Amino acid sequence: MIPEDETSGYRVSYDRGVRRLDPLQTHQELAPARVNMNALFTLGTIAWLAGLAVLGILHLLGTSVNGGYALICVVGIVFGGFGFWWAHQMHLIDDRGRSE
Repeated sequence: MIPEDETSGYRVSYDRGVRRLDPLQTHQELAPARVNMNALFTLGTIAWLAGLAVLGILHLLGTSVNGGYALICVVGIVFGGFGFWWAHQMHLIDDRGRSE
């Protein structure tokens, strides 16, 4: 319940002094995050390789492993390698590995 001002009978507003957040009036442009893409692609590919290694070890230990999981890991490795190559070809990554 919104309290009323006892002298005037009008509702009290708690947003005095707060600028209205109208997207047409307050246009903000956010700069893209600068990320070390070399590390990102490397860690992602290592994670897929680790998953594939775990599945291989489970298979060698005699555990029944769904082959679809291994295929997902292989596709993740291929996509990571392709993404790394593509980002360098499109100059989205500078020589230090930072996104531009």
